[in-house]
Amino acid sequence: MQAIQDKYKLFQDRLIGSTDNGQSSESSLSPKYKEISRAADVELNKGTFKNKHIRSWARQDDMGVPVQLRRLGNLDSFFLQNSLRFIRQFLPTHWLKIYFQKSALVDDLRIIIDQGFDEILKQNPVTNTPYVRDIYSYKDFKFNSRYLRYVYITGQIMKYGLLEKDQKQVHVDIGNFYGGLQALLKKYFPETTFISVELPHQLYRSYLFHEELYPSVEKFVGLKEFNKYVNDPGRKPSFVYLLPQDFDGISELEKIDLLSNFLSFGEMSDENFQSYFKSITFKKTKKFYFVNRFISSPTIDPTFDSKINLPDYFLKDRKVWLLDVFPIHHYMITRRRLLGKNGFRNMSSPQFELIQH
Repeated sequence: MQAIQDKYKLFQDRLIGSTDNGQSSESSLSPKYKEISRAADVELNKGTFKNKHIRSWARQDDMGVPVQLRRLGNLDSFFLQNSLRFIRQFLPTHWLKIYFQKSALVDDLRIIIDQGFDEILKQNPVTNTPYVRDIYSYKDFKFNSRYLRYVYITGQIMKYGLLEKDQKQVHVDIGNFYGGLQALLKKYFPETTFISVELPHQLYRSYLFHEELYPSVEKFVGLKEFNKYVNDPGRKPSFVYLLPQDFDGISELEKIDLLSNFLSFGEMSDENFQSYFKSITFKKTKKFYFVNRFISSPTIDPTFDSKINLPDYFLKDRKVWLLDVFPIHHYMITRRRLLGKNGFRNMSSPQFELIQH
């Protein structure tokens, strides 16, 4: 336990000790993410965090899948947890939930196939990634809900030429959880440097995840190390981990080829949102890829304490390459509360995908 605490403290020292901005990364968070951040810090600082918690823990996971009997043939660190989940599925109170989960998973897979992105999934089944609890097998595919999102986004980045395979480029992603998307993109864009902007505990997850998959790729933690990377004329493609308050430091680079945010801008306060959109880093970015909710907080079903809506994402003097409904998870039905009543419902607002340059 002490080893876990010590490792996280060393990571925090590299990350937070190098910032030029004294503002806490938690100060501008929504109530939801303040709670998640505090819960994660308790887990990490008490030493109860394990590698299996990198992508599946009490507050966040790969969005869950029904547990299949074949999954229990693998006696890994998730065996007991998955066994209990498997038994619980047979309770009548869980039947509808499992039905809707299966339906959404197959719908999302069919979208992946329809868009021609199935080769990405065949070449990179979710079983090839570490620390994975949620695995769903269907025909020749192995995946989970969150992973299908990463496959779709990777396909769109390739389709629209947002990154180039053999060129040295920079991709900045704001709010990337455990870094699963960057790990998948690295397979196709090995010359790209991936910069993650996140909260400390999420950056630590990403660091561990990337270290397991790409141990030989150099990793820079915090602003001080990033500045060394910037000033190195012979710099190689790397992974970089920065706090939100150090975001403007990225502008020290000559250019940023792609900047993305998937589903967290819409949960921010207007002040925090605008601080990104008015930043020097945004001005130096060539292409943008956003996936967020059309309406962050609908009047009837206000999911988040935010007034950010689709028009806020359009950038001045930039052209729109793509504006459409984001299809992954679009057909998902979950049990949630509406006007004081629990029931199985779709999301309060659908999500869009927007590519600008």
